[in-house]
Amino acid sequence: MEEKIKSFDEYFAGYRTFSHTDDDELDRWFIAEAKKIYNALKHPKSIEKMKEVGLMEHKRRYVNDLDKDHSALTLKVASDLAHKYAEYKAENAPETFDMYFEGYKNFDNGGEMDQLIVSDAKKIYEKLKTPEKIKDFREYGIENSADIEKKLKGHHLNITYEAVCECAQEYAEYAEKYCKNSNQQQMSQSKNAVLDAKIREEISGKRRQ
Repeated sequence: MEEKIKSFDEYFAGYRTFSHTDDDELDRWFIAEAKKIYNALKHPKSIEKMKEVGLMEHKRRYVNDLDKDHSALTLKVASDLAHKYAEYKAENAPETFDMYFEGYKNFDNGGEMDQLIVSDAKKIYEKLKTPEKIKDFREYGIENSADIEKKLKGHHLNITYEAVCECAQEYAEYAEKYCKNSNQQQMSQSKNAVLDAKIREEISGKRRQ
């Protein structure tokens, strides 16, 4: 019988943020702030991106209800806790592509363009599977990419095309790390042989230029 996945509160029940202190109120505050970050971002990669942003004002773009009393140190602690739980969830209950990007909001608050980005990103991911192949695919430019992947809609602007590739690569990295035993990771070499050859040809051509 599989172990029940713990909720955020269950996971941190009785948790001590710093071993040398015994401040329940401080621990509860850290965990409450970490929960805000996790609920807003969900995934390890998203939380890592937020941690890389320098200014507090910019971090609030990711999580707009953070306590105003944070310092750089306390926000790092809360972010680390959020990341810890996100990794626990990913390792024990990895998400499908659709689950991962459910609620994706970037260009038009989850509207038609955002849905198109996720839809086309899924096509690229399902065709190429690995972060390395998607990265190579991303470097071709939209014209060549549209020729290689016939399912990809050819009416993206450069910025939305980059978002498509970024989403595909982000999930590929997630799946490679957390879905190792999942059927999503099984590739059909025969189905990708022709595409692989085209990719190698494109790369060789670019290097010669």
